[in-house]
Amino acid sequence: GSIVMADSGFGIFGVVYNVVHSGRPVLFRMTKSRFESLRRRATLIEEYEGQRTYQVCWTPTAKDRKSHPELPSDAAVDVFLHEVPLENGEVLYLVTTLPISSERAKQYYARRYDVEHDIRDIKVTLDTENIRAKSVEMVKKELWTSIVAYNLVMQFRRQAAKIANVPPRRLSFTRVWGTFESFLLRQPPCDAVTWQKRFEEALKLAAKHGKLPNRPHPRNPPRRAHPRRPKSTKFMSQQRQTEKHQDEANLPPVPK
Repeated sequence: GSIVMADSGFGIFGVVYNVVHSGRPVLFRMTKSRFESLRRRATLIEEYEGQRTYQVCWTPTAKDRKSHPELPSDAAVDVFLHEVPLENGEVLYLVTTLPISSERAKQYYARRYDVEHDIRDIKVTLDTENIRAKSVEMVKKELWTSIVAYNLVMQFRRQAAKIANVPPRRLSFTRVWGTFESFLLRQPPCDAVTWQKRFEEALKLAAKHGKLPNRPHPRNPPRRAHPRRPKSTKFMSQQRQTEKHQDEANLPPVPK
């Protein structure tokens, strides 16, 4: 029942075709050049306040077939194209199989940032990117256990947000997780009555201290890209470099 969303790097025929034939609707961003190339064959079906919606039967180009030789000869996808001007002067180019308006497509695609934040919470805040297991079976168990923990904290955040009378995403996942871990997970065992009191107190603390600032819209200053985080395997590269330097330092002197 989910909508598959992706940025413009994946807004190509081969990816869209495979997702659609897996039984899921798509909402992908496209590059301007690829969008305009497809728009030339499309039919304009709606235009409103600068927003335009087109309909087209998308078929693979010769380049698409060269990149994806497994595509059948009759490969095609019926899609809608949305051209949506943004407040910052840029234009959002979207392709989707959903019969929705340009404004709704824009609203749906904005949720991609929520998805990215959720993935970051799982990978970074819960440290799921550093799986310690070795076997395939244990890796799966550790991953699924992390997802269970994530869902548990999300439910805790929903309850805290209800107390704070704000949407759940107005509460920082990191702060809520810190409260959950400190006041519930790291406490000594207790009876059910004491646990219930701890739980209620933790909810109040998460509701009070987990609130994020209410950012103005549009953002001021404007959104900018953050530096890339170093990959979790960076320390392995550093270790190899250190070992290499140590080996070089231990080499006997070259005779003159």
